[in-house]
Amino acid sequence: MARILVVEDNPVMADAIRDVLQFAGHEVTIAPDGRAGLEAIPKVTPELIISDVMMPRMDGFQFYQHVRANPAWVFIPFIFLTARGQEEDIMLGKRLGADDYLVKPCEAEELLAVVDSKLVRARALSRAAGLEMDKIKRTITQVIGHELRTPLTWISGYAELLLGELENISPEELHRSLESIKAGSERLARLVEDAVLVVSLDSGQAKEDFDLTAKVEANLSLYVEQVLDRLRPQAKERRVRLEMRVPEDLPPVLLAARFFSEALIRLVDNGIKFARQGVDSYVIVSAQDKPDEIEFIVSDNGVGIPASELERIFEPLVQVRRAEMEQQGVGLGLTVARGLIQLHGGRMWAESRLGEGTDIHFTLPHASPDEIARAARQSEIGLNIEGPHLSPSQGVTIQAD
Repeated sequence: MARILVVEDNPVMADAIRDVLQFAGHEVTIAPDGRAGLEAIPKVTPELIISDVMMPRMDGFQFYQHVRANPAWVFIPFIFLTARGQEEDIMLGKRLGADDYLVKPCEAEELLAVVDSKLVRARALSRAAGLEMDKIKRTITQVIGHELRTPLTWISGYAELLLGELENISPEELHRSLESIKAGSERLARLVEDAVLVVSLDSGQAKEDFDLTAKVEANLSLYVEQVLDRLRPQAKERRVRLEMRVPEDLPPVLLAARFFSEALIRLVDNGIKFARQGVDSYVIVSAQDKPDEIEFIVSDNGVGIPASELERIFEPLVQVRRAEMEQQGVGLGLTVARGLIQLHGGRMWAESRLGEGTDIHFTLPHASPDEIARAARQSEIGLNIEGPHLSPSQGVTIQAD
């Protein structure tokens, strides 16, 4: 049995559909038009919707679009049942994404067969989604719990040591303790920053920030150089060489400087983190102009990624060979990097050879003539754009006089 909402303005037809469905054991609610259907959904919480097309106040196509616009209702199976049998109407219903389209007159057996198949499919998807959600919850609990506890243990442990032994501790021990506290706090800061950016990307706030801050930029090599300078101490500690091969004469792009730098930081950091021991390790950032875009490549000669895992690495909370590689982080860095590049209209993908290294590619589209003209007008009225400034906590900022 299932809760089914029937949206039909013809009372005789509505009663006939209800009789068929109720005889099959379903619980049926009738609404006379799309607007009444929208009001009924929160009260009924239907497991399936059957709707006519031609109705007063709000027709079936409009009703369907309103249903699908609500995230809470997007997975409810939706069937059009209507006397409008023209091919263009059927194609419109299918293009909108309806689960099925039945034309009156419709045999009771056909209606029930379609209803049953859609309910079985919806319930299977619901069970699969529930299992996936349970898996995600377990991953979040295990990984984030570990990532929170580990740096907090460093911070609290060394703080207690300093408070208890401050008079007897040597300068070398004091330095090591402070370095460990600093490393723990930075690890926590990375976790918080990644989580904030994921939420910002998902909620649309990052898109609003991009629209407000993006400007036409030409000298991308300056931003790349500042990112590498920021990460050189970390790379030196891991014995990883950082190189930049980015031309200074690249075409202009519409760039949100902070977002670009945050994305690049995560890609270079990933290359440093997965460097191999016993080789001349490197991370190289290169760029080349293409017909409509600039393609960047962040290359390393690290441990590489198995081919079977390559498609998953940009998904949230995915960490390849976490236990074996003793990774830090929760698996959000590449997710954030791709999301930030996509805000620019770019793409990101990976190529890798296990045991040899990984190339992360991403693109930035050329600025359009309108964007370049708008930037020129802003320059004419006195909007002066300084060079990039990268601070440890805020990344790149653009200042205007």
